[in-house]
Amino acid sequence: MLTLNWNIIWTFVDLIVLYVLMKKFLFARVQKVLDQRQEMIQGQMDHAKEQEAMANQNLQQAQETVENATKEAREKAQRILEAASKKEKEQLQASEEEAKRILISSRKQAEQERKKLLADTQDEMVTIAMLAARKAVGNNINEEKEKALFEDLLKKVGEA
Repeated sequence: MLTLNWNIIWTFVDLIVLYVLMKKFLFARVQKVLDQRQEMIQGQMDHAKEQEAMANQNLQQAQETVENATKEAREKAQRILEAASKKEKEQLQASEEEAKRILISSRKQAEQERKKLLADTQDEMVTIAMLAARKAVGNNINEEKEKALFEDLLKKVGEA
């Protein structure tokens, strides 16, 4: 059986006193150090969260800057392409107008050359016809009269 002696009682009393003293002097200080440590850790966590939020904000600003720069670059490229296209159209239109002007000029020149060639041919035909008529008829007819007759003949043939 269990016997209760004074040693056991004094051991319990010593333990209780030791516990009370430790609680008053040791546990309070340890708890205070633990609380300070927890506050320091919490402060560092809060500071880290603030830094993370600031980093996220800076990242977002950087992304917006990149997006704006990209947008501006696209708009500038679009304006350059539109200007180049407009210039190309203007040059093409100017080239077409120049080609039309050259074609009209060439046609006028060809028409003038054709008329000159026709007139020269007509004059030669009149001269040949007059010579042939003189030989056939003789030299009785007046030269101016012959020329007028043959020109009239050629006009009638040209109209037909």
